[in-house]
Amino acid sequence: MKKAMIMLVVLTMVLSVVVPSGLSGYVDESTGWDQEWDTDATIVLGGTTTGPGTGDPGVDAPEIEFAWVFPDEDLTKSGTQVNCVPSGSREDVEVKIIISDPNGLDDIEDVKAQIIYPDNVWPWCSCPKFKVSATRIESISTITSQLDGAKEAGLITGEQYDDIHYWVIEQPAWAMYVAYFDMWYCEPAGYYDVLVWGIDNAFQIGEVYSVGEDLAGSGGFGFEFVECLTLEYDFQSLNYGNIRPQVTQYIQGDKDLETPQYPTVKNEGNVPIHIRIKSTPLVMEGTQYEIDKFDYKFKGEIDEYDADVWVDIGPTLCVCNTEKLDLSIHAREGLPQGYYTGKFYMQIYLGSWGGNCE
Repeated sequence: MKKAMIMLVVLTMVLSVVVPSGLSGYVDESTGWDQEWDTDATIVLGGTTTGPGTGDPGVDAPEIEFAWVFPDEDLTKSGTQVNCVPSGSREDVEVKIIISDPNGLDDIEDVKAQIIYPDNVWPWCSCPKFKVSATRIESISTITSQLDGAKEAGLITGEQYDDIHYWVIEQPAWAMYVAYFDMWYCEPAGYYDVLVWGIDNAFQIGEVYSVGEDLAGSGGFGFEFVECLTLEYDFQSLNYGNIRPQVTQYIQGDKDLETPQYPTVKNEGNVPIHIRIKSTPLVMEGTQYEIDKFDYKFKGEIDEYDADVWVDIGPTLCVCNTEKLDLSIHAREGLPQGYYTGKFYMQIYLGSWGGNCE
């Protein structure tokens, strides 16, 4: 399984600029993991501030001959790899099923498929996803193209291709069915199994076929939902406004991605995210005067940090979760009045699911 590499995200924004509501950005592979924000503040002196069916398989029940999952989006790896769509869903995940029945194909009443979540990701822990009914594919050209794609991806062998082609098209004792599943970004990355089975007109349930266990080209699993490490943010700058020496100045976050003046982050991928931040000193141009003391509050954790030091913030940001990010700075006594600017950096990397499946 490919592991997501640490993603450095340094988002560049002009902090003194007011950004229209609704503008947001992403920290992911497309950003080159390297973005930054400008930060600024103005010192002012004086004043104050504010599962499958039950029962044994029937003797004359339908029998699954082969099954595989498509599309395969990484032909360099065994089995099927399905990519995640950040903050979206995949509606094109297909389970192709080759089935027969000792009493003829007209005896097949229904063909079912069910996805099983990864066995090592808490809290899913091998839980079954909903069952769906498959639809028979009648078109010979469609059947042939599906077989060609499976063979090209290494999901079936040449011998299996020939057997299926013969028994489905030339001497139709088998039939091809297809079932469709949606895969949402909120569902965990990992290795999924897929179970398929048939039911005949007498409601006899056929033996359950596991794609991960039974298909030679599967790689030992139904499909891999590939890791997608993506963080969405809404702030394009950080402007602390007017501050006074020895007074802490705050930027309050919220959980609304449409309010860029209140920092918000959201996990848009299918793995937990760990966040690190760093601030450079805010410096008055042409001088040695600087503000170098900062605080953050994230998911209930509050801590202070110094300039130019990477800091891991808060607990892991779980899939689908949106959180506010509160930030503050401290201007020491004796700093002269003027305009101070700096940079704010953020880095994300793969977090831990937590819990266990035992």
